Parts: sequence; C-alpha cells; structure tokens
Amino acid sequence: MHSDAEAAIPPGTIVLEKYRVIRTLGIGGMGLVVEAIHEQLGTPVAIKFLLPQFAASQEAGRRFVREAQAASKITSEHSVRVFDAGTSQPYGPYIVMEFLEG
Repeated sequence: MHSDAEAAIPPGTIVLEKYRVIRTLGIGGMGLVVEAIHEQLGTPVAIKFLLPQFAASQEAGRRFVREAQAASKITSEHSVRVFDAGTSQPYGPYIVMEFLEG
C-alpha cells in the first residue's frame, strides 16, 4: 500500500527532462497524475505515471500502454489529446496529455 505523500512528486521537480511539476492532481488505484509545464514552451500538460508498486508488473505495464495507445487514437473535442508516452528513470511508465481545467 502507498501513501499519497510517498507517491507524490514535489512541486518544482523536473520530470522527463523537460517538465516542471506544478502540483499533484490526483492519485488513484494505479496511477499518479500531475500538472506540469513544459520548460521551453511554457505549455501546461497533465502527466500520468504508473505507481511504483505496479511498474514491475508486466500486466499493469501492458494495460498502461494500451490505455495510452487507445487514448492517442481518440480525436474528439471532448477528450484530452495524448502528446507522448514511454518509460523513464526513475519515474517508470508515463503518459503526457493535454491539460484541461476542470
């Protein structure tokens, strides 16, 4: 089991070599979502990370990749756009998405 404090990425942290974390938006069953800003472009994004305790699970990793693939194929004004996905050190699997208020 994880606590929110253990899973959270502190504001100001640079992740994926180019995004500065603004705040944690939420921590769910398998993921952590942060609001961040692209350091060079100033573009706000939401980044979803697979929680560390699930990152070692091949099945959880496959589900996370399928989620990214499915979301990237949706082209609707009613859903967020996926900009990037992959795996990083030390944060593990991630999905970079359009940040929408509300």
